[in-house]
Amino acid sequence: MTQIMPSQYTDPTTGICFVSIPQGTFIMGSPREEKNRKACEGPQHIVHISAFHLAQFQVTQEQYSIIMGVNPSDLLGANCPVDCVSWEDAQAFISTLNAVSQATYRLPTEAEWEYSCRASTQTPFYFGQTITPDQVNYGSKTSCRNTPMGIHPPNGFGLYDMHGNVYEWCEDTWHDSYQGAPSDGSAWVDESTNHKVYRGGAWNTSAHFARSAYRFHQPQTWAYYNIGFRLAF
Repeated sequence: MTQIMPSQYTDPTTGICFVSIPQGTFIMGSPREEKNRKACEGPQHIVHISAFHLAQFQVTQEQYSIIMGVNPSDLLGANCPVDCVSWEDAQAFISTLNAVSQATYRLPTEAEWEYSCRASTQTPFYFGQTITPDQVNYGSKTSCRNTPMGIHPPNGFGLYDMHGNVYEWCEDTWHDSYQGAPSDGSAWVDESTNHKVYRGGAWNTSAHFARSAYRFHQPQTWAYYNIGFRLAF
């Protein structure tokens, strides 16, 4: 029997709103001719994604505080994304929330994240070849800080701030290319390093770091004022 996924779901404990991401197939990574491309964004490869849910927004400071009792953020704002959280902090939040709500929340896989960011587009950004400060909160914007949820327009899946605002942790272990990467959208996790993947660009980075294909890494204990996360299930 085919499972019917609700188009939206709101977690009753935190108010985190999730949207249904449809199953599909996409080309992951960037073409060689893409401006500012990095070698770790290849080789391009076809990935099949099963339907899942992804949070419409990054986890906010208020939502994080409800579960963890503290707000670690450097740039304060209740409806702004939580920042200064490591990959391990994100996992602790998820474990605690799952225990309270009897849910199965997790970080998105790297493939799920890029598929959701692109929202059926193949350009560097889901807006097209370029972005502007009216569309994305990135380094050229004069505000020089993160912004509250919903300020900038969503992508075709109804997701906000997949480009910019704060970077977002993914479930995956870092690998410096896609050689050997899963083709089914699952997380690529092993013991080769303690570095984890993050995606999406941030309020204090240049536009090219916000490209759909851009990827980087830090140790799983690393926390900084331009990185947060969003949930999936």
